[in-house]
Amino acid sequence: MRVLNLQRYFEAPPARLFEAFTDARHLAAWYGPDGIRVPSCSADARPGGHYRIDMHARQGDGLIVSGQFRELHRPRWISCTLARHPVGECGLETLVSIELAAQGTGAVLKLTQTGMRNAMECAMHEASWQAGFARLDGALSGHRRRSDPAPLLLGPPQSSHVHTACLAFVEKGVAFRHDTQLPRAPGCASTHPWCRLPCLESGSTRLFETMAIVKYVDNTFAGPPLMPVETIRASAARQWISAISTYFYDAIMVRHVLPHVVAQAGGVEADRALLASASPDISRCLSAVDVAYSIGTWLAGERISAADLLLAPLLYRLQATPGGAELMAPFLALRRAYGIMAERPSFAATAPQLPCLH
Repeated sequence: MRVLNLQRYFEAPPARLFEAFTDARHLAAWYGPDGIRVPSCSADARPGGHYRIDMHARQGDGLIVSGQFRELHRPRWISCTLARHPVGECGLETLVSIELAAQGTGAVLKLTQTGMRNAMECAMHEASWQAGFARLDGALSGHRRRSDPAPLLLGPPQSSHVHTACLAFVEKGVAFRHDTQLPRAPGCASTHPWCRLPCLESGSTRLFETMAIVKYVDNTFAGPPLMPVETIRASAARQWISAISTYFYDAIMVRHVLPHVVAQAGGVEADRALLASASPDISRCLSAVDVAYSIGTWLAGERISAADLLLAPLLYRLQATPGGAELMAPFLALRRAYGIMAERPSFAATAPQLPCLH
């Protein structure tokens, strides 16, 4: 069985944090990443009492998080069971212990979760906690005044670049507005000199280009970092970001996915010569990241980074095309890593519906 240990400082006293985990109104406000709705939430905060959080993503079915309170020692200790499961199904029950200790003007939260069967389940729970903690941190410490408008992202979610930007916001737990207008629309043209996407408007800040937006979100808002701090891992993340932008996007999107999209729109057959020329280059790209994923859970170590957020939307679109799944089939480590990514709440909240290209 796997054990998850998390620790985080919040600018709030232990009593306020205790209420955030035991009061249904507070739970509904912060639990899960942005993009997840909580239409109903209940919590009977006493030993033996049950809680239930109903969540719905922008796309996909609902998810329920439920459990039973075991021990409650206000305001320093919470013990409960926790299970995540789709509506109508029973999920694996785990045990969660939360210790709250005053530190300065705030408190340190130490969370221990036991009972996960494998690394994928552990990563899924960690992603859910980190995304929720980011939202809770912002609400408690006032990183954004309620009167401030949320950042505005421009661009249709079917774009892999826009998808990456959406993932960055949700992984950080940052609320944002999303205008899905196409390139060359008036609002986008005022921000991007080449009328491309995505674009970002945040207060007086205007930005274009995917990684510039991701870096801005990472550096401006509280929440889990999207780039490693250690020099070697940060360099690895930048290496993969450069490679994905240069080699992967051309092979996967320009020469494989987009020809299928254009052909379907025009009711014609995709250019077989172009697709054939792309296949060996796609395999070469996938082989390179397969090696990286066989070494660690993510491209730049044991934590997700912007490199993974840039790659995942390309793989999501590759799998939606004829022959895409076959191209990925030989690479076991890559498919394992993509499976972990696809299970993250951020991906469930942002993955767009794609046309059926088969």
